[in-house]
Amino acid sequence: MSSVRLPAEMEEQVRRVARARGVTVSEVHRLELKEYCERELAAGRASRYDDVIGVARATGDRRDVAEKARELFGQIIDERHGRHPG
Repeated sequence: MSSVRLPAEMEEQVRRVARARGVTVSEVHRLELKEYCERELAAGRASRYDDVIGVARATGDRRDVAEKARELFGQIIDERHGRHPG
């Protein structure tokens, strides 16, 4: 069980939403908090490499694009973890 203190304006908005949807105020809180939590948790599940995917560009012969991308990605990961290629 939780309780939340809302400013009067927000509480009135919640009541209006509840009336418009034909549900209780508690149901509005549950539904909206559920959606909020799902969005937040989904963002946390995003790949820890999202910020580096797509940042490397290979040049030259198209046949070596995959190999060059692998090399560049490895360099980015090494830099991120403070490792120096040796």
